[in-house]
Amino acid sequence: MRPTFLLVALLMVLLPLAAAQVDVTGTVGSTTDVDLGEADPNLAGLAGHAQYQVTWFSGATLYARDVPVSDAKKVCAVPDGQSTPVGQSLTATATTYSFTDPNSNAWTTTKHTYGSSLEAYCVPVAATASDATIGTYNFALLVDTDDLGTTALDLYLV
Repeated sequence: MRPTFLLVALLMVLLPLAAAQVDVTGTVGSTTDVDLGEADPNLAGLAGHAQYQVTWFSGATLYARDVPVSDAKKVCAVPDGQSTPVGQSLTATATTYSFTDPNSNAWTTTKHTYGSSLEAYCVPVAATASDATIGTYNFALLVDTDDLGTTALDLYLV
């Protein structure tokens, strides 16, 4: 038996507001398509459930628990293939997106820089919430795909 800690994200449509189609690769390996109406065609919304997992040699999950809010962890979206923000010093910029999801949970995504000129959009992990259509989630963030220059993203827990 080997312990591994992963970010597991179930991507879902939370924002009923014409946005970028986002292909999430790497850590997550899933796709979501979000419609934000006339708000901003370059904004894409992602939501999911961040968990720690312990897996068996075969890859079967033996144990999973939510990333606790007390860990003060963030979920960060970066362009696919960009260096990981894990272990890096993140510097918040003035760019933020605040919104309330359909379940009345408030979220604020903040754009960060790290390394020489790399960018990440990050949101703190929150208490697990539930949605009748999509199930449980503990993060939701907005990403400016035009700013990042791609709709292919990797997600990291930092």
